[in-house]
Amino acid sequence: MTAEVGAEFINPATVGVLQGLDDAEAVLARTPATDVVNAALGSGSDAAPLWDVTGDLPQAVTLIGGRWPAPGEALVSERAQEVFGLETGVGAVETVDGRQIPVVGIYAPTDAFAHLDSGVLGATDGSARLSTVDVLASSLAAVAPMHSAALAVLAPPDPTMITVSSPLTAARTALELDAQLAASARQLLAIVLGAGLFLVATVVLADVMIRSRDLGRRRTLGIGRLDLVLLVSVRTALAAVPGAALAAAAGLSLGMADAMVPPRVVVAIAVLGIATAFAAAVPPAAFAARRDPVRVMRTA
Repeated sequence: MTAEVGAEFINPATVGVLQGLDDAEAVLARTPATDVVNAALGSGSDAAPLWDVTGDLPQAVTLIGGRWPAPGEALVSERAQEVFGLETGVGAVETVDGRQIPVVGIYAPTDAFAHLDSGVLGATDGSARLSTVDVLASSLAAVAPMHSAALAVLAPPDPTMITVSSPLTAARTALELDAQLAASARQLLAIVLGAGLFLVATVVLADVMIRSRDLGRRRTLGIGRLDLVLLVSVRTALAAVPGAALAAAAGLSLGMADAMVPPRVVVAIAVLGIATAFAAAVPPAAFAARRDPVRVMRTA
């Protein structure tokens, strides 16, 4: 959100209120950009933009060298470091009016604050005239509530005094696509698990028919029906463990490479596959457990 230069409603107090909102992941307010040069080289050397900022600086940028600035000090971006020729990221920059600001570190902006990747960020002492505030919502679903809450906190006396750049439309589209993809994923998972359930049940039924004499002998020796069902089902589930572990390892490696599949989802699907194998074995095992062991031993 950008206000007219000199507007008073973007100030340290309103920034503090925005920082306290539940859905605010990062809030950073800044002044209009002003050109600065390397103080050691003076005017006429290459310039870069300087913004005095206040708010959640550690959430907006990553410190890659030096230390965080105190009021009156500044950080330079990697690109500005090259412009100024500051090999260690330590030195000073100078404004057009001769004000010198010590540089104490180097930063790299996070993705949400990539527009700050070519300048200098000065830590304001609270007296700077702020004109822009960036509010990063914690999730796509929080974009709309944060948009309304931020406007309510700033409460500009005249709506024309503020320009709002908000990804509301993009967020709604992303949420709709996410819901559609989630529904498709659930449907695909249900189809795969259903097919697996049928195939495992068929294989286990064939196995208990082939091993009917062995199972009948166990019944004759006194094993209970429930114990027999558990024996067959647990053995089937244990046979599914190596395949599930291999699939989980492949999923985790792909998920880490593409940063798309959370590890907990991969592990949960592997566990669900093992549970499906166990459940699929129960009906054939129950069928085998209910057969008359005497008849099975006689005909097998």
